[in-house]
Amino acid sequence: MAEASLSTGFLDLLRRFPRAYQLVRGIHSTLVRLTTETLRVCTKGFIRLGPPAATVCLADWIRRKEVEGRFVLEAQPISEPAPGSIIARAGWDLKKFDPWPIIWARIPSARLVGPSLALMLFKKRLAIESLWNEHCYQNDPSYNYFSLPRPTRLAGNWTSLFGRYQASYFHWIMDALPRLACLDEFPPDTRILIPTKPRPYEQDSLRLLGLIARTRETDERHLEIENYYFSGPTAMTGVSNPYAVKFLRSNLIPHGIPPKSPQPYLFITRKGKTRGLANEAQVGRFFEQRNWTIVDLEYLSFAEQIGLFRQAKAICASHGAALTNVLWCDAGTKVFEILAHNFLNGCYETIARLCDLQHRYLVLQGDAAFRVTVPTNLIEKQLEWLCEAD
Repeated sequence: MAEASLSTGFLDLLRRFPRAYQLVRGIHSTLVRLTTETLRVCTKGFIRLGPPAATVCLADWIRRKEVEGRFVLEAQPISEPAPGSIIARAGWDLKKFDPWPIIWARIPSARLVGPSLALMLFKKRLAIESLWNEHCYQNDPSYNYFSLPRPTRLAGNWTSLFGRYQASYFHWIMDALPRLACLDEFPPDTRILIPTKPRPYEQDSLRLLGLIARTRETDERHLEIENYYFSGPTAMTGVSNPYAVKFLRSNLIPHGIPPKSPQPYLFITRKGKTRGLANEAQVGRFFEQRNWTIVDLEYLSFAEQIGLFRQAKAICASHGAALTNVLWCDAGTKVFEILAHNFLNGCYETIARLCDLQHRYLVLQGDAAFRVTVPTNLIEKQLEWLCEAD
């Protein structure tokens, strides 16, 4: 504990000198990377010692019929970004993720390893589909561990919602849950591995899907599974994903709980140390004076969030996970998104397009924490569009 405190104190001191801090971080990262790559080569013959040796494409194994499985889709359409869109301004090259086949495979005597329980195959190689993605899998923690504990053995049929997504509302909804679309193709007694201490929205979503009783909270980093059904991610996070949108809307919208009285115009508040509006209280008062509903989604259940967005006619929010809920909106709903210039991300713009919503955005100067200050006159210019009759 004393060593950790000393280390933290040293880093806090270094942060006062940005150049020195970046130099130390760079040296540390280089040493860790060199150590990891050396171990990767030297420990190929040891399952529990050293990181995985390499990666392999599970989709290729399915094509060659080396494993049982199926291509649900060979690819999903990725259109060119519209001129002036957030994606175009951000310079995202979404075509590098094309095609993104959606697959499942049955792996007998499977081994899952690391914090994200990546699928380890023959000769200590990880299935690339179970890592972050083929372009930056080197950053996945399950590709870079130094050792593994003794394995926990699980009998029977299993699938998993562990993977490359981070623990957040957006990633759970868009990256994790769509992997359950293949569940009907697996044996009916197939159980589901989920992270330990699931958040309320994670539990609620699984309960609405009728699957909570089939889950196992899992904190192990090394599993041996009798019969594993790997269900692949349905797209790279933030990339066009009509397959996931269709699955989520058809299976979850019917469970939405609408508000007791209509709340057609919504301003969504945001809590957190990064992103959001520096003058959120002022913007909230602006909308309140115009009879909009100010909503903090933390106080609503998952089903209530679905119902709230389902009946909305217009929504204003800063870029953040709350906008994942535009998934539940009716076609034609208006969405006005506020972003920082130094954090441009078109994931919600993409969802809005797939759901046939009307999406506009405003980019403002962001601070170091990606927060913006919004002049209310800029929002007033959008009110006529937001509130106009259909």
